Amino acid sequence: MATKFDTLVEGREVPVPSYTPENKYIEETVDHDGVTFYTTFWPTPKDKQSKGRVVFVHGFCEYAKLYVRLFDHLVRHGYEVFFFDQRGSGWTSPGKQQGVTKAEQVMSDLDFFLEKNIGELGPDEPLFLGGHSMGGGIILDYGICGKHADRLSGIFTTGPLIQLVKGMKPPYYQELALRMIAKVLPMFRFEVATITIDKITSDPEWRKFVEANPLLSPTWCTLGQMVGMLKRGDDLSNPEYIKGYSKVPLFIIHGTDDKINDPRASEKFIKLAPIEDKKLLLIPNCQHSISIEAQEQYETMRTALFEWLDQHR
Repeated sequence: MATKFDTLVEGREVPVPSYTPENKYIEETVDHDGVTFYTTFWPTPKDKQSKGRVVFVHGFCEYAKLYVRLFDHLVRHGYEVFFFDQRGSGWTSPGKQQGVTKAEQVMSDLDFFLEKNIGELGPDEPLFLGGHSMGGGIILDYGICGKHADRLSGIFTTGPLIQLVKGMKPPYYQELALRMIAKVLPMFRFEVATITIDKITSDPEWRKFVEANPLLSPTWCTLGQMVGMLKRGDDLSNPEYIKGYSKVPLFIIHGTDDKINDPRASEKFIKLAPIEDKKLLLIPNCQHSISIEAQEQYETMRTALFEWLDQHR
């Protein structure tokens, strides 16, 4: 589905994914706290009764088109989906605005969009919070300190950013320097060269889409955003902090071949989360971005996720 947003960014054309969704979605811009957010809403087909709604939080420097396959399948299965390009990402912040965000605005933005969706749903309609990578870390944190966590029917995440794998995380002295500089220059932008396409997905078509896309490649970050992600991950690795997780059912899905975020950190979080209704799925031979992985790995995730959603609606 080509849209008015499929145009040029700094002279480069934004490609269209090779996957063509069967279902239509609605694009809107929403003004909040000084930023115009790009959003998409995927309603369920007219001939299918809604089972609930998913609000999905994307990963670092991602945007809506990376999730057309997953969202198309979700609405086909009966779940509405609401998605927003976060501050500093996608069509909300294209070009030189990429990465321009503050860690403290992450939760307030999520609160705002959850409140928007809660207001549109009846009090008994299921509402799930999903997320990937950086977004996965954000929603795990939301399960601990989120304003509307008690309204959620469940939280699910793929490849959450809790701890980076060895070689991705900066050395301690470098991270300490980053934190100090970020206090003075939080909006200083730099290119993140360590996130390469071979670490994201093994699927050749999705690799082409990511590499050719000016909204995804190269990847830019600000010091404030980077430090915020690292601090959040440290919090989510702290046993005492994890004890604060609410009673919201939790499902974490992680690829064993993730070369960006460490699946062992997901195992630790699941083990320490103080709830009984929790589940971890490790997918063999699966890289970081499961929603754009090869068909076999993607289908493993989709089957397990849809079964879990149906059990918790």
